Amino acid sequence: MSAPEMNPPPPPERRDGGSCWKWGGIACAGCGCVAVLAIVVLIVVLASRSDVRNAYSRIVSTAQEAGEVVQRMQQVGEALDKFVQDHGRYPNKLAELAPRYVAAEMLRVSNKPGAKEFVYHKPPPNAPETFGVLEVAIPNPVMPTQAPPIQYVWTKAGKLHTPSAFQIEPEPSAPSPPEKRSEPESDPK
Repeated sequence: MSAPEMNPPPPPERRDGGSCWKWGGIACAGCGCVAVLAIVVLIVVLASRSDVRNAYSRIVSTAQEAGEVVQRMQQVGEALDKFVQDHGRYPNKLAELAPRYVAAEMLRVSNKPGAKEFVYHKPPPNAPETFGVLEVAIPNPVMPTQAPPIQYVWTKAGKLHTPSAFQIEPEPSAPSPPEKRSEPESDPK
């Protein structure tokens, strides 16, 4: 006797009203629209606050100032290189570069009245290529009073070095106690 033949039941009939993909897509798009609307509202609210606008303006102006500082520092650095090629030594003061190698106003970090000069460090004779010849510090635009300023350093090798303003120094570890010296054990005989 043979076993009766078993067939799976037929699939359920479709109802009019669309598929689950259609309704899932509508729900997903609805959530996406709500998320986009929430982001737009957040941006509008933040942009309407004067402290946010002031911070943004300060960041933009500091970025522009930093660009100008870097350009000027590069020009003064190149003038230093030409001076060294011509004289075989570094100048005693930056003022020795003007007017032959660079215009006197370029020795300042900007064209603003009262702008400070670059800090110049005459390298000693055996200074490494990483020695900082020029430097300047710009106030941190995000937290001008709390965060350290942003440093720009021009090295003897003619490279711009910008140490991170938020570099975290490791905490010094507690000194380890001196090691106890073990005495050789004597053989009691």
